[in-house]
Amino acid sequence: MNAVYKPLDISALNNGRLIIFWTNSEDEVTTKHRPGSGGVWSPNHFVPLVRPCETPESPRKTTIKNNKVASVRSAEFSPPPNTRKHKTSFSLTEESLSNLEINDTQRKRQERIIANEQQRKERLTADRLRKRNARENESEEQRQLRLATDRLSKRIAKENESEDQQQLRLAADQLSKSTARENESENQRRLRLSHQQKRSARKKLCRSQQRGRLLTSGKHQSDAIRSVDRQGSRRKSTEVINLQRQQQLLEKEQQVLLDQYVWPTAIPTQLKNYCLHDFSNHTSMSVLRQSTCIVCNIRAFANTMKVYALQDILNVDKLSSPTDLINIISKAQQVAQEEIDEHSNTFSLSNAVFYKKGYNIAEKTGNICQQCYSALSKDKIPMFSVANKMWIGDVPLELQQLTIAEEKL
Repeated sequence: MNAVYKPLDISALNNGRLIIFWTNSEDEVTTKHRPGSGGVWSPNHFVPLVRPCETPESPRKTTIKNNKVASVRSAEFSPPPNTRKHKTSFSLTEESLSNLEINDTQRKRQERIIANEQQRKERLTADRLRKRNARENESEEQRQLRLATDRLSKRIAKENESEDQQQLRLAADQLSKSTARENESENQRRLRLSHQQKRSARKKLCRSQQRGRLLTSGKHQSDAIRSVDRQGSRRKSTEVINLQRQQQLLEKEQQVLLDQYVWPTAIPTQLKNYCLHDFSNHTSMSVLRQSTCIVCNIRAFANTMKVYALQDILNVDKLSSPTDLINIISKAQQVAQEEIDEHSNTFSLSNAVFYKKGYNIAEKTGNICQQCYSALSKDKIPMFSVANKMWIGDVPLELQQLTIAEEKL
């Protein structure tokens, strides 16, 4: 390696064997003292290649070639490439496994593409048979799990499919159904129709039950409304009911007259008289006249008020003046003697406080509004009465002579 040698031209044996001598770094002393090395040590080298001699003794290094000083070349060694295989990590192992699976899947796909139609049919038949056997041997829990997984996968596929895919799926479903119906036997057809009838009956039953629930809830609501209406109608006075009936009769008569009128004929005189009479009734002073409630001092239409004598008012003891207002509210010993204070807007009778504007001295009667009458009939204190401490005091003399426009301001 470090020296160039030429083998001796010695005839070789018939078997043609060659002997190679190797010297390493551990034989440094021997190499230096070896004849022919010239006192130069080389760490690793091959000794000359010689043809073995005919003598059975081992070759001696006393040849002419070895006795000569040979030229030596200094070797420049470079480290060999590291070909040691390192242990692969877990991630590389997973990646390699996934690559193997992907390659296996691709290989199977290519094989399926290359396979002919007959092989494909045989494979599909084997798959169907295997799945049918698995379904027959599965337990109830496995069956429920499989059905739930199938439903979930189908729902996800339907949600993520595009419009074209949806149209293709529907067309394929229709085609498969029509094909199945064409190829089905008589028993299969009867079984399918029976299942269809059962489904229709269940749907009809669900719809009827839902309709019944709606009708029941609507009936309850209508009953509640009727009960509220009955309670409200009981609270109405007889006069208001009579007025409503009269109004309904007038509306009916007006509707009859309008039905008899046909355009473009002239308006009948009877209809004109009716309209004029109705307008005068609704704008007369008897209808527009207002009165003041003797209990709460509210102003309302006179036809909605009830007129009572003071001694005939229901539960008059509920109108008694509170103890903290007795000293500041003026009292009248007897209303008949007209001894009511002119500057005060209230007066008292039998410890009951009334408003002066709602009292008729000549007839010795007072007007009571619907709200106060309803409260007294139920043995309750009216909400805005003086007895309920809703008294703000007398109105000053300067503000008693205001006009309607000034009061609105």
